[in-house]
Amino acid sequence: MDEFVLADSSFIISLDRRKKLGLLEKYAKRNQIKIHVTPHVKEEIIDQPREDGIYADSVNRIEKLFGDGLIVVVHVDYTIGEVSTFCDNVRMRIAESSGKELHKVERADCEIAALACQLSITTKKKVRVVFKDNAMREALESVISGRGHQQSIGLVDSDAFVAALK
Repeated sequence: MDEFVLADSSFIISLDRRKKLGLLEKYAKRNQIKIHVTPHVKEEIIDQPREDGIYADSVNRIEKLFGDGLIVVVHVDYTIGEVSTFCDNVRMRIAESSGKELHKVERADCEIAALACQLSITTKKKVRVVFKDNAMREALESVISGRGHQQSIGLVDSDAFVAALK
């Protein structure tokens, strides 16, 4: 695997709603990659809906990709100083651009950013972050550039990624 692909919950949910999870599965197998998510993303797309008794069919389809090892959960190591700083900077940028108070910025967004930083630092491989959230895009672009990660972390709009799945 020459690169890592990280996904936020909105991307995976969107694929399921558009009946395109099968394309993601084929793409991952063909390119011998795994889609990496954080524990909070898994909580949003599997654990919380199951606990609430909603979206059972969707949860089952997505959970199958976890069971098949195509989507994997990776924990963030906040003891790595650059990872923690990167995460804090993304949180501040999202708060600024969205007008939210800092503590109301979704933890999952910050965590996926932190994981991108962590994987790029610890593996020295390219990391692509696939998402649908414009506030996250703006924050990540700013922090990636400001912290010197332009060569190691790339951003991919979810619609562009879906087009490439075919």
